[in-house]
Amino acid sequence: MSDKERGYDKYLKRKGAKLESRINEGVPFCWMCSAQSGNRAKEHIFPLWLQRELGAEKETWTPTHTSVFGDILDSRGPHPTTALLAGEICEACNGGWMNALEGRFRKVMFPRCPTISEADGRVIAHWFAKTAIVINSAQNYRLAFPREARHAAQQGVPPGVGVFLGQMPNAPHRLNFIQVQGNVFGFSRPGMGEMAQELLKRAYCCVIRIDEVVAAVVYAPPGPWAWPLVEMTQLHPWRGEEISWESLPPISDVTEPLMLYAEHPDL
Repeated sequence: MSDKERGYDKYLKRKGAKLESRINEGVPFCWMCSAQSGNRAKEHIFPLWLQRELGAEKETWTPTHTSVFGDILDSRGPHPTTALLAGEICEACNGGWMNALEGRFRKVMFPRCPTISEADGRVIAHWFAKTAIVINSAQNYRLAFPREARHAAQQGVPPGVGVFLGQMPNAPHRLNFIQVQGNVFGFSRPGMGEMAQELLKRAYCCVIRIDEVVAAVVYAPPGPWAWPLVEMTQLHPWRGEEISWESLPPISDVTEPLMLYAEHPDL
């Protein structure tokens, strides 16, 4: 493991920003596996086939990181969708399990069956969880997924991750994402222990939209013990019934699922 500090964390320190709760790891050769050497690949956060499928290649992005007070800490761009890349991914991951997952996800989503079976749900949840991890490691935000969670994504949705679905028809852009950490509702009380406070700080949510489908990926280990405060359909862990795409709750804005509700014995 490299002891090289993440460039974004160093940048924030130079600006005098207070670094809130984050995973403190050096930059690895590959964020998604334990490889120490080899060749790296440029992983597109939104794969090229998906961009072409939706006609979203020329959509522009300005990734922005704000403080809890709404102050802009960093803003980059605008960049086209094709420039949203993760550089610290090895070729073995990029061309192996990640490529295979892309193929399965594409078959499930285009065209979609009227309902989501348990098997298809595993694929969809796995893809959104993997994509949230890549977004978090590659973009200008604090690191939320530790090594064991990132590496577990090779096999499926990592422990501690919940995936929830909604729908947002007629959005102006075909692709979008936003991430937040520690945005938990209603669990600050006198006498709360340090462990509970740390749990709340580490709760993380990444909302990803592809066309009209909105997914909230919530990382709240060792649970998941947190979920979006807005109504959404739980995809993972699987609830035991097929899910109708038409029945997914409407979401008016991608920021809505970022506020989390939590239940945990230490809270």
